[in-house]
Amino acid sequence: MVQNSAPLTKKITKKEIRKSLREKLTTTLADYRSLVGEKKFDSRIRKAARLFGEDISKALPKKDKKKAIA
Repeated sequence: MVQNSAPLTKKITKKEIRKSLREKLTTTLADYRSLVGEKKFDSRIRKAARLFGEDISKALPKKDKKKAIA
């Protein structure tokens, strides 16, 4: 598993999460690309990354936004 060297204070966007998931799924499931076909494989990987990304982004800890009381 690849370790992310980014500091924990930086917020990871949903788009970055989806992109990294898509890359990981594509490399992991590369053997199935020839069985299913290029177009179907890419669309299914995109859908899976979107679904996983939504849940992962919800599970990440959120930053507390405290407003100053005047």
